[in-house]
Amino acid sequence: MSGAADVRTAPAGEVDAALGALPEREQVAIVEEWIRGSDAARVAAIAAGERAHKSARKAAKKGVHVLKARGVTIEEPVRSAGPAAPAVGPAASSESRGYLTKVDPAGVQILLHVHAARGGGLQGAQAIVQRGVGIVDGGAVQLSRKELRTHMDRLIEDGVRLFTVSADHVRARIGAVVERARDAAKPVPESLLAVEIHLPPAQPVNVHPIEDKLPRAERRTGRVAEVELEALEHDVLLASWGPEEDEIHALIERMKAAGGGGVLVLSDAQKAEAAEEALGKTVDEGFGDRAAWAADLRDTAYCFASEGDVALAELLARSADELDDLQRPTRDVAFARWLFRHHVAAHAEHHHHGGEPHDEDGGDEPKRSPGGLYIP
Repeated sequence: MSGAADVRTAPAGEVDAALGALPEREQVAIVEEWIRGSDAARVAAIAAGERAHKSARKAAKKGVHVLKARGVTIEEPVRSAGPAAPAVGPAASSESRGYLTKVDPAGVQILLHVHAARGGGLQGAQAIVQRGVGIVDGGAVQLSRKELRTHMDRLIEDGVRLFTVSADHVRARIGAVVERARDAAKPVPESLLAVEIHLPPAQPVNVHPIEDKLPRAERRTGRVAEVELEALEHDVLLASWGPEEDEIHALIERMKAAGGGGVLVLSDAQKAEAAEEALGKTVDEGFGDRAAWAADLRDTAYCFASEGDVALAELLARSADELDDLQRPTRDVAFARWLFRHHVAAHAEHHHHGGEPHDEDGGDEPKRSPGGLYIP
């Protein structure tokens, strides 16, 4: 190819090498022209290529998102011809690997998908996702198997453990997070483009991997009771799940107002009923996306099951099942109530004792509703 005019009409499989022979500014201008003309094949080829200038590749990656937003179909790019580095692409799914972490108290999780590259080593994408936000960081990864082990060891040293899971599940999880962000019309970070481009096409996943470790037929039947969920409070991670401190303060103020706020004279039973209603209203309004919570619960259950803690895994999996039942109001799901209730109780306990340890005789205990909720 010689000259910009030839590059503009070059086959998609050749544009990476052809564009790379031009000055940087001209490369970017041609990519922007392709984006305006919805030339998806050439834009995708540059975004996934290696020979065009990084500024042109960056513009192409943004262009992929722009074209998708227009409804343009983006095909998997054809790699550039010529003496470039060996082409890499998804190997058979049996050679792909998936890794995930437990979901932390802020709703953040690391998802890692890698597959064997034809030129050797591993290629894929890492995504840091957050419930209610989407992908907050991530990008392409290309590393050797030794580098992957080093990467995982470094995470363990930082207190983060990755659990092996099916690659298709990780791919589907990333896809679901992306779809939620788009459905909510949320801005998509540039890092997302690299994540998507370096992943194989998503495969339908109808059953969560927790079913392999803890089949639904083997779980206890019947509704989850809040008293069962007290077991979650013995795990440091799970005990920290829940609303922000300001949400708890707002709930306590709502409970005080519902209980008369010191103006009305109500019986303890009336105050307990008002407290429970305030809790229920807050849970309905503030719990968040039930499907996203269910996905986080199942992923975390899978991690606990992988560690051998079947009891906690079962509790989380059963709670996820209940969140799936949209016929039940959110306030009627034990996990949703517990998430708020145990933070309110901890807050009340802390302030009742002035932040000091309990007296040995227990002292005066704060009043609680029949469900265990502190009554202001």
